[in-house]
Amino acid sequence: MGNIEREFQALKPGESMTRRTPLIESVRSALLLGAFALALIAGGCSGGGRSSASASPAGDAKGDDSGQKAVAEYKLQEGDELAIAVFGQTDLSGKFGIDSNGNLSLPLVGQLQAEGRTAPQVQEALTEALKAFLVNPKVTVQVTIYRPFYILGEVNKPGSYPFTFGMTVRQAVATAGGYSKRARTGTVQVFHSGETDKDATEAPEDYQLQPGDTVQVEKRLF
Repeated sequence: MGNIEREFQALKPGESMTRRTPLIESVRSALLLGAFALALIAGGCSGGGRSSASASPAGDAKGDDSGQKAVAEYKLQEGDELAIAVFGQTDLSGKFGIDSNGNLSLPLVGQLQAEGRTAPQVQEALTEALKAFLVNPKVTVQVTIYRPFYILGEVNKPGSYPFTFGMTVRQAVATAGGYSKRARTGTVQVFHSGETDKDATEAPEDYQLQPGDTVQVEKRLF
């Protein structure tokens, strides 16, 4: 700082401070450049943080919405079990399975068609039916157990197993104890409920199954 002080002392009395020497000018430029660089760094870090924080939750929300939509649109069939809650009416609440005729046997209401409907549609139909007995009934309906899937052929433990939404062929094979030594791996045959051999889907291991699907693991040729 001694050089800077001498520069200022060299000014004559009454001389304008706007006369800058090369040294003073260089110091001033360096300070301005440093402040500008710090501002850029701070802005970049702040902006990057905002972008990262907002992108992650949005992606998760999208995935959650997709899963919830699939569950809400699922068409009920025989073998599914529903948890039904009627607010303030414990005698009317409980878990009820869909019978071979596609119906639910419910207190007060009796037989209520469930097959081919979604859980929200059953909830709406039950609410309307209960209006004959209750004032402004509040009902919730959720699927607690989906009908099982079946896996046959070259797996270690063929049979029927509980289904969970989002299950893939790979997970189904793992549930059945994995491939046998003679299994053809990579793809399997998948039959949806009511389909025949000609309707089978050649499905890769990441294929998502539906409740009631049958997975056929073929034997390799050699």
